[in-house]
Amino acid sequence: MNLTMINLSLLNFAFFFNRNFIKKKGKNNVQVIYEDAFSMRKAILKDNACKAGIYMFTNKTTGDIYVGQSIDLRKRFLNYFNLSYINKRNELVINRALIKYGYSKFFLTILEYCDISDLDIREQHYFDTLNPKYNIQKIAGGSSRGLV
Repeated sequence: MNLTMINLSLLNFAFFFNRNFIKKKGKNNVQVIYEDAFSMRKAILKDNACKAGIYMFTNKTTGDIYVGQSIDLRKRFLNYFNLSYINKRNELVINRALIKYGYSKFFLTILEYCDISDLDIREQHYFDTLNPKYNIQKIAGGSSRGLV
């Protein structure tokens, strides 16, 4: 069993025993898991305003994941929740998957909140650990990470 499957199993386990999302406080970060990216979008936007961090979309149907970073997660998620925006940027694999499966078929996980200066290092850690399928170029900080 690979690391991605183990992580997905842990996420699935967590969802059975918690309501819509879980918050875990760690030393330097907070992890939040939203069970349904569509129905939780207002909370997602509110909770992540002016926060930098690393996030992950997980396809509930296929188990495929996308890892990304943002200096302002709310602004990034506003783009994801704008269907017109993702239709125009359909060269990104994650955008095509969101259109194909629908937002409600995705978990959205805030892997961690971190300082802007640490974003590339932390994102690279998750690329190396999780090997996300929806990310084509797995080099942190690259502008075409999810392009096909």
